[in-house]
Order: sequence, then C-alpha cells, then structure tokens
Amino acid sequence: GGGHFHSGDNINAVVADIGSYATKLGFAGEDYPKSYFRSNAAVQHTDNVVSSIKYDYYTRPLNDDDKYKVCNPVDDATGLWYGESELWYTLLEKYIQHGYKSALNSKTENHPLLLVERSYNPPPIRQQVLELLFEELHVPAAFLARDATMACYACGRSTGTVVDVGYSGTTVTPVFDGYVEKNGIRRLPVGTRSMDEQIVRNLDEVADKPFLPLYRLQKYDQRQDAIHDLARMQVAQQCREEGPGAAVQVVSDGSFMAPSMPYELPDGTKIQIPSKQRFGVADSILGQQPDSIALREEALSSIRAKLERRIAEADND
Repeated sequence: GGGHFHSGDNINAVVADIGSYATKLGFAGEDYPKSYFRSNAAVQHTDNVVSSIKYDYYTRPLNDDDKYKVCNPVDDATGLWYGESELWYTLLEKYIQHGYKSALNSKTENHPLLLVERSYNPPPIRQQVLELLFEELHVPAAFLARDATMACYACGRSTGTVVDVGYSGTTVTPVFDGYVEKNGIRRLPVGTRSMDEQIVRNLDEVADKPFLPLYRLQKYDQRQDAIHDLARMQVAQQCREEGPGAAVQVVSDGSFMAPSMPYELPDGTKIQIPSKQRFGVADSILGQQPDSIALREEALSSIRAKLERRIAEADND
C-alpha cells in the first residue's frame, strides 16, 4: 500500500509527462526529469497483451525484428492518450513502470503522482487513466494537471495564452487564473514531426538520393519501413536542432538574404542546405505560403477522414 507516503510540505511526489515524442518522469522540485525516453517503442504484442517492449531499437536490429511493431500510447490525430484498440492503456502502464524502475529506483505505490495531461483531454479518458493509476499502479495519490496551466505556472503566471508546438501538433490554449478556457482551445495537427518530414525530403533532394540512417552504415540490413523511417527522422531532427528551419515568413521576402548551411550526413557526405530550405521548414506551421497552407489543409483533411471512419464504425457497432 502507501506505507511510505506521508503528508506535509515534502511529499516526494513524482511528475510524469507522456507526450507523443517523449516520456519524462522525475521527482517534483528537481530541474530535470530522471527518466527520458522516446514514446515510440518497439512492441511485441498479441491483441492488447504486451509480451516485450524495446525502448532503444534505432541503432541495431532486435531479435525477431519483424515481430515487433512501432507503437505509441498517444494518438497521432488528436494528441490524446487514445487508440483504435486498448493497447494505449497497456502502454501507459508499462511506460510509467519503466520510468520508475529504470531511473527513479522506486515503486509506484511509494509516491504521489502528478500526471501532465492535454488541456482538452475529455472526462472518459481521464476516468480510465485514474482507474489505471489507482487500480493497476496503486499510487497513493494522483493529480491530473493541464499542460497549459503548468506552462503558465512555470513562468510564474496564472493567466496567459500558451502556444505549444509539439511533435504531433500545435495547440493554442488560453488560461485565466489557473483555469483552462476550453472553448478557446485551438489545435492544428501539424508540429515538429511535419517539419522533420520536410527536412527528410530536403536532405534527399540536396543529396540527390535518399540518405542512409546510421544503422545502415553499420552494415545492418534495411529494417521494416516504420523503424527505417524513424531512424531517418532522427537524422532530420538533429539537422533541425543544429540550425535549419529557424524563422517564419522570410522565404518570400526578396530582401532577405541568408547563407547556405553546411551539414554532414551520417555517411560522411557533406552538403550545403540553401537558405530557402533552411527557413522554409518552420513556415509549414505558422507561415502563409501556399505550400504551407496546403500542408495544413491536408493534415486537417486526414483528421476529418479518420473521424468520419471512427463514427461510422461506432454506428455499425
């Protein structure tokens, strides 16, 4: 039970944030999370029963590599803990347990848990998550905190407009006096993943061929498409963080001049990334260029189609 939990100023709580890109867990009051790993994991499962999870699988093949599937507890379309099956529920439990065991060196029943959730998380999902925390993980106390409110508090404010450019989408959330104004929330399913996908295309174009991810240079055979694509996206992310794609609405400005940027691919090939490709990447999220608007409309159309399909499936049930 909760024999190690005592009330008071220092309750030794754990803070967890399971996002579409990464999962982070750490003790409240510390500067950095002790546990940090990608939310895309290689999972071996039958229906919703998970037999094996590998969190580090980019650099070398797994045993029975073809039997694993890349899974994520966060739905691409909505950014919520959700999925077309109940696998997301199992993964949520496994991820929290992995964070406690691998980095916190403790058990879930020893610490109250503050779990950061999306500000538009609906009550049915909140209820399922709380059932998981208390009935499966046996936490002594739990609190689901809205991400936008936490962002305001981190800045020392209780009121503000939070713009969250995440991996799977961009969300704008108004917060007043610590409370999220739900009617004002706006979400676009275009985030840094879309930027990285564009960088992959740019790198292929500049290099005149599809570049190879690091594991292929270690003489491993090409892996399944989902893992191969993620390995290429890792290179794109590194490229983005080193400079390409840092400004918005400058591509069409004739007076704007910026030098090309050198970049070295994993195989040692040195390329020059032109300024248009460098700065056009960020334009995909907030810019007004026709290509950027078309990309956002395409993402929204995909969400509408998925929503209509799920409504039709629910009606058939």
